[in-house]
Amino acid sequence: MRTQLVAFLYRWLPDGLIQHLGQSRLLQPLRNSLLRSQSLELTQTVPIQSEVNHVDFYFEAPVKVAVQAQHKGIEKHITDAILKLLAFPDFKQATVVDAGASNGFLSCYFAQTISSQGKVFAFEPHPEVFKRLQKNLTRNNLQQATCFQLALGDSVTSSHLNLYYETANRLTLAGKKAMQTISIDETTLDHFFASKQLHACHLIKIDVDGYETAILKGAEKTIAQFKPVVVYESNQQTLPGELLIKNGYRLFDLTMKKIDNTLPLPHDVLAVHPAGAFTI
Repeated sequence: MRTQLVAFLYRWLPDGLIQHLGQSRLLQPLRNSLLRSQSLELTQTVPIQSEVNHVDFYFEAPVKVAVQAQHKGIEKHITDAILKLLAFPDFKQATVVDAGASNGFLSCYFAQTISSQGKVFAFEPHPEVFKRLQKNLTRNNLQQATCFQLALGDSVTSSHLNLYYETANRLTLAGKKAMQTISIDETTLDHFFASKQLHACHLIKIDVDGYETAILKGAEKTIAQFKPVVVYESNQQTLPGELLIKNGYRLFDLTMKKIDNTLPLPHDVLAVHPAGAFTI
């Protein structure tokens, strides 16, 4: 009953009001009681279907995310741009890296489209979120997708993850106190590709809330060898773009309009190498 109530509120309340309620410190105890059960986030499983892109899978996520996924889609601008750029449905053999896979919506989506005959490697270090990612891939029998409870970065080491009420981050968030800091394992894409003896990479998607530069530094050999399409959340940082431009990449927004690596940047940046398998 509580799940249905929360889902109803997320679907029908205005986004501005939801954001306001989510930021209110006075309402935090009420949010905790509504959105968490025995310290775990309240989740919902919803069907995701798209006859246009031949997508059909079940998706479990925190209620807010599940409602958005079912009724609006998650990162729809990214999926639309990537499927167009990688020429789906003509091309279905993509090897994809999903860095910061979260609950696995994009991993599931890519596994049924551009990678239905390829591979998806999904990385998510948060223990609770990783369990949902793993469950989503298993429940939908997406054998072409494999998940790893690892963080990607610029070294092979142990690191830490700060857990906040509404999010988690490798970095310390200004003005916010972490509820808990946990130890996680970190690797680099270069080490991962070498250890798995992988011979292709068509797409690297990065959504790690400010840690993009470290991941790109740890993927220099992979990027130089395979020249994959890279899509990353800018977080209004120019360093990721600088690294990619030095490697011969050109930057675009998700409408395929060429952009300069100057602020303000679009929320998501698409980086394409002119010598790569897919070009604009």
